[in-house]
Amino acid sequence: MSALRKKCVRTHRDPAFVLQDTPHPSKVEFLNPRLRLIDEVHVDGCIFDESEPLRCDYLVNINERNQSILLELKGSDVLHAIDQLRATTESLAGDLNSKLKWIVCYSGNPAFPTSAQAEELKVRRESRNKIVLYIRPSVHVHEIDRP
Repeated sequence: MSALRKKCVRTHRDPAFVLQDTPHPSKVEFLNPRLRLIDEVHVDGCIFDESEPLRCDYLVNINERNQSILLELKGSDVLHAIDQLRATTESLAGDLNSKLKWIVCYSGNPAFPTSAQAEELKVRRESRNKIVLYIRPSVHVHEIDRP
């Protein structure tokens, strides 16, 4: 993790951990039953400060799976969340593994399904890196070894 500040990274093998953002009730619980080594990176407010307008909340790197998960916790603006994930992907490209997932977890009432689904298809169609995008309501449980 060349560009990532060590103070922003928590490395662990926890069987489960939760990432959440205090202004929004949305959160993601990650399950890690194989106790893989996880680099949990606080992006918003640690890697990037307020001067960087587009940034996601968290990055989870699972190096032994060659996988990175970018996470944005939102109220309702799912399309803005996707813009934040795109910008963070570009900014942290050298610190991301080749298998990339984006997770948007929202707590409000987004413009869904039409605009968010269209954006999801656009991401999948345009992505050279074959990014997998998950858009989930409120509380989402995500297993690390899920394809």
